Amino acid sequence: MWDNCRRGTSNVKKRLYRFMATPSWAAMYPLHYCQNLPRVTSDHYPVVVEILIPELNEMRTIHVVSIGSEAAASLTPDLQDGGTRLTLDSRINFALFNSFTVLQCIPHIELSTSTML
Repeated sequence: MWDNCRRGTSNVKKRLYRFMATPSWAAMYPLHYCQNLPRVTSDHYPVVVEILIPELNEMRTIHVVSIGSEAAASLTPDLQDGGTRLTLDSRINFALFNSFTVLQCIPHIELSTSTML
C-alpha cells in the first residue's frame, strides 16, 4: 500500500496493485478473473489472474492419449501375450490408449493447433 507519509487527515493511502489488459487481450480471453489477495508476510498484496480456456481439457486429453499410444506402440511385443508381464494398472491404461483411433483425435489436434496460433 502506498502512503504519502503525511500525518492526520492529510495522510493518503492507496493500493497500487492493478491488473491491466488491452481490449484485444480481453476479447481473446473472455473468461478471465482478477483478484487481489490479502498480504501475508510481505508489504505487497499479490494479484492473481485466472484465465479459463475451455479447450484446455480437450488439449490435455489428446496429449495424454498421444503419449500413451506411443508407449503402447513401443511395448507391442510385451502386449502380444495379453500383457501378463505388466501390472494390472498398466494393462488397463494401455487398453484405454489403444481404444482411441487417429480419426477420433484429429478434431482435437486441429483445435489445439488453432488455439496455439
